[in-house]
Amino acid sequence: MKSKILHRFISGLLIFIPLFVLAFGLFKFHELAGRLAEPVLGFADPDTALGAILIKVVAFVLVLVAIYLLGFLAALPLVHTRIQRLDRALNAVIPGYALAKGIIGGVVKEDQMMDGFRPVLVHCNGGHRMGF
Repeated sequence: MKSKILHRFISGLLIFIPLFVLAFGLFKFHELAGRLAEPVLGFADPDTALGAILIKVVAFVLVLVAIYLLGFLAALPLVHTRIQRLDRALNAVIPGYALAKGIIGGVVKEDQMMDGFRPVLVHCNGGHRMGF
């Protein structure tokens, strides 16, 4: 029972941390985009409801455009090779990185990420455990 509670807590934490970092980063980027949109929209007064809404909408559109451009840049061959080099470096330095990447890739249906892992049964302490 205690093991299941601890396992669920750790699993939840491993899901929460990247989501929190992503949400925090998007929030800060939205704030920055709002500050950039405010002088551009000189006619929109942030003290009025309509002006504040207009600035928020423009900031949201700026965030969406920036995310799209990052996705476009990631597809370029030069950037793609650098990302793969960074991926190989992370794989060599961080233990468990390849397994975590494979699990995340399995969630988003990229089965080629799991090709390097072969499930095996490992004998330890009088029992068998599954491993990769």
